[in-house]
Amino acid sequence: MKSYLTILITFIAYSYGFSQEKLLKDIDFDGVKDTVYFETKRAIIVCRLTSQKFKPIKSKPISIEYAAKYGIRNSENGFEFFIEYNRYGAVSQFRYEKESKKIRLIGMKHRESGVTEFDANGEASINLLNGNYIGNWAYNDVKNEKYLIPIPIIKQKMWFKPMYLNGFSQSSYDNFLSKSSALFVKSHELDIIKRNQTKH
Repeated sequence: MKSYLTILITFIAYSYGFSQEKLLKDIDFDGVKDTVYFETKRAIIVCRLTSQKFKPIKSKPISIEYAAKYGIRNSENGFEFFIEYNRYGAVSQFRYEKESKKIRLIGMKHRESGVTEFDANGEASINLLNGNYIGNWAYNDVKNEKYLIPIPIIKQKMWFKPMYLNGFSQSSYDNFLSKSSALFVKSHELDIIKRNQTKH
């Protein structure tokens, strides 16, 4: 299984209303640094672009209840919002779209882990620009005390309508999680059937 260190890094704690750590980066390519932060009090992502006179571009509220870590961090093409729970984590990737002059959601990732027979173990990602989905999963055979049994890597197309920061909410990655989980369940069942057939 792949290492999860990239999504398990420690994030600096937040103050009451605004994060103590803000991302300062030229997101809109005008040569001047912009500001992105997560406002904890209202649980929203806020981006202020110099090219738009620092007018706040805000996401919809995102549930952070029971989250161990969450925040904004730098990425190669823009920035990421990440949220981490004990056995689940998600990352949403954004970048500035010159044509629309908006902040577009371009990719999502999630990871899961567990010890029951119903739990998925692994991670999945989607490139929202080309629809490429990749799932790298394993499952548990609790009855036979076998854990982290890998299934073939899932590669297929998964399409979503274009999504932008001002419309982004928890449901955005929940929808991705739902579709990804369905693919895991299907692949899990097929793998069990194949393994049972090889025993006979």
